[in-house]
Amino acid sequence: MIKITSNIRTNNSSQTVEPTINPDITFKDLNFSSNMVDWSNIKHELDEFDWQTEMKNVPVDEKYSTIIATTLKIVTKYAPLRKACYKAPIPRHRKAIMRKRSKLHSRIRQCNNDHDKRSMQDKVERLEEQLRKSHRCERTRDETHAVEAIQTNYKYFFKYVKKLGTVNAAVGPLVNTDGEVINNPHQICETLKYQYENVFSQPKEAYRINDPDVSCNHRYWQPLVLDNINFQPSDIVEAINELKTNSAAGPEEFPSILLKKCALELSIPLQVREHRIVGRVGCWIDAFHSDRVQFVAVGGCMSQESHVLSGVPQGSILGPILFLLLISDIDGEINMARVTSFADDTLVARPKFAILLG
Repeated sequence: MIKITSNIRTNNSSQTVEPTINPDITFKDLNFSSNMVDWSNIKHELDEFDWQTEMKNVPVDEKYSTIIATTLKIVTKYAPLRKACYKAPIPRHRKAIMRKRSKLHSRIRQCNNDHDKRSMQDKVERLEEQLRKSHRCERTRDETHAVEAIQTNYKYFFKYVKKLGTVNAAVGPLVNTDGEVINNPHQICETLKYQYENVFSQPKEAYRINDPDVSCNHRYWQPLVLDNINFQPSDIVEAINELKTNSAAGPEEFPSILLKKCALELSIPLQVREHRIVGRVGCWIDAFHSDRVQFVAVGGCMSQESHVLSGVPQGSILGPILFLLLISDIDGEINMARVTSFADDTLVARPKFAILLG
C-alpha cells in the first residue's frame, strides 16, 4: 500500500492525515501531461534514493521490476490521475430540436388532414436539417482542435483519426486441412496456430546451444571476441534524449515523458541493471532468442501457446542485426551466379554462358 503523509494544522493542534492511494495504479493511470505534475520533487526523490544499496541483493531478473515499482511509488505522489473517460453530453440546443421533432412525429401520427400533415412533415425536414448542421459544426470543431494539437500533443490527433477510421475486419470463415469450413473462433485460432507453426525451421543440432556458459566461453574464441558491453550513465542519458516526449510506452507502460524529464536521475538505476548483463554477450543473445511463445487471438478467443523455434522478435533493434549476421555468408558457396538480397528475399541469377558451360 502506498501512503502519503501530510500535516494539517487545525486551531492550535497538529493532526496527521494518511490518505491512501490505490495500489493497483499503473503509469497509464497518471496524467504526466498535466501542469500539476511536481517534476522538481520527483527528480529530488529519484536522485536521493539509494539505488546501489536497495538493489544490492535483488536478483538479476527482478532488478528492472524493482526500478519500475520504486519509480511508480515516487511519481504517484506527485502526478495527478487521468480523468475518467465519459461520453460527451448532447448539446442543449440539439436536445430542444429533438424534442420538437418527437412532438411533430406524434402529431403526424394522429393527424387525419393531409394538408396539415404535409405542413408538419416540412417542419420535420427543416428540423432534420438543423440537426445535420449541428453535427457538421461539431465535427468541424473537433477536427480543428485535433489539427491544432499536432504540434503539442500529436497523440490526440492520431486518436481522433483512429476513432473515425476504425474498421473491425472479421477473421473467417476458414477451410481446415480436411476441407471443412469452420466458423467457430476457437477452431479458427487453432487452425491459424497450426499454419503459423508450419513456417518454423528446426535448428540444426550442430548449431544448437545446449549450455550457453560453455558455448559462449570467450577462452575458446580468442583473440576475436565480443565479450563485454559497458554502459555509462552518460550513454543512457544520450539514448533517453533521443526519445520523443510523446513516444508510445513499452510493455511496462513506462512513459517516455518521465524518462525525458528525469533522464539524469534514472540513468543511475538503469546503469546498475545493465551492468549485470555485461560479460558473455553470446549468453545474452541466446537468452534473447530462448523460451519464446506465441498464440493466435480471434474474436476474443485465444489458441494454445506455440513455442517459437526460429526467427527474430519483430519490432526489436537487435533482431535485424542478427538476421544480417545470419545471411552474411548466403553467397559463400556460389561461384557462377550473382546473388542479390533485399530484406528476406534473395535472387540467384545465372548468365546464359554459364548455363551453356555447365
